[in-house]
Amino acid sequence: MGSQSSAQDHIDQLIANWENISPGRDYRDMELATRLLRTVTLLMKDIMPVINDVGLNQGEFDVIATLYRNGGTLSPTALYQRLLITSGAMTNRLDTLESKGLVERTPDAQDKRSTVVKLTADGRMLFEPLLERYLAKLSSALSPVQEHEREAINQGLRQLLLHLEQSQ
Repeated sequence: MGSQSSAQDHIDQLIANWENISPGRDYRDMELATRLLRTVTLLMKDIMPVINDVGLNQGEFDVIATLYRNGGTLSPTALYQRLLITSGAMTNRLDTLESKGLVERTPDAQDKRSTVVKLTADGRMLFEPLLERYLAKLSSALSPVQEHEREAINQGLRQLLLHLEQSQ
């Protein structure tokens, strides 16, 4: 197994099972990919209550966060392109967020055939404290990883992500 630590996790046992049933193969890539996927699953399970507690799901949070970090206003097209979702999925999210009073769609001042999506005052008031709780939860969840390890993980994942994005 490729693990360096003496502590064993669920993936160590999975890889040991593979090595036992089919020895002689290189399972290091499977080990890394499976550990990444399991980590994301557990991290999402850990942080989702923070988002759900204010009545949002992950997709709605992503829309509000994207609007917030982009000055509060974007076109629906810019939103779905940044979130890598379909226009239909974006319409559904916007309908839901609009019904909650968190965003509003208004005619684009430059092109009356188009609309812009704006974060409402209620949306901003909901998101600002949510962001603080979200960041605190992430900090707590990631606290076992030392700062230098975080940097190494971040660099490695950046290289992997760039490679995967180029192949899409």
